Amino acid sequence: MKARIRVVRTVEDQILHSLPVFCLQCEEAYCMAICPAEAITENASGARVVDEEKCIGCKLCEMACPVGAITVNPDKGVAIKCTLCEGDPNCVRYCFAGANFHAFFALITIVGILLGVFIARPAYAAIVEILLKE
Repeated sequence: MKARIRVVRTVEDQILHSLPVFCLQCEEAYCMAICPAEAITENASGARVVDEEKCIGCKLCEMACPVGAITVNPDKGVAIKCTLCEGDPNCVRYCFAGANFHAFFALITIVGILLGVFIARPAYAAIVEILLKE
């Protein structure tokens, strides 16, 4: 399985900076709107997911994503993106920094606001519900 989160690293003034790049589950999902095969749909938890059977690997979704969170898997030739791990986000559970509900959503909200992207309310609510169980 390929990771659906990337870490972009840059060095500035001899300091390594790491920035996670992940799907924001946008309310107005450009990747979903531009897909000519209609391979990206919304599941019951509000996450935008790729149907590998329908995806033609054209990379239009990759170009349309405002945060660069969707890519085409070179091995399979189909798009991959965050699915919220079917309701149990591993990026939160296994975060080495011990990210919790507040830190995770503060980051998503800030990134979304800075990019002018609105996070899908059903997906946001689903993650909140999952994380409050812990």
